Amino acid sequence: MTATALASGSAAFAANPNTMGATVSDDTSWMLLAKYTYHQLRLYAGYENITFVNPGTPLTTGLDNIAGIPVLLANISQKTYVNPEHLQISWTGRDMPSLPLSTLASRTTTTIKTATARRSAPPPRHRPAPAN
Repeated sequence: MTATALASGSAAFAANPNTMGATVSDDTSWMLLAKYTYHQLRLYAGYENITFVNPGTPLTTGLDNIAGIPVLLANISQKTYVNPEHLQISWTGRDMPSLPLSTLASRTTTTIKTATARRSAPPPRHRPAPAN
């Protein structure tokens, strides 16, 4: 459930329409970045991997967001990621001065989002009965 759906369908949101919804998660991320320069040509590349999981320590009260808008506890989703969700983002780009005082730039971005099913234990192995 997204924060928007949670907030718009929540009784707390209906009673307090000047609030916002939020999704809380514990995130782990890492990135690789590269830059290569040859004369005036600059090439860039990057890759980022983010894993979202439910918070290990759930919030017990509401909060004010960075803009000072209140987020009520009833409008906070803390169990969105039943299974870990992985977001992979990669990008490439280049820029090169084409004329004096101007730059020609381009960029390509790819995003892959996956959810991982969690297994509690591997299935038991079947052992054939001994031959007589």
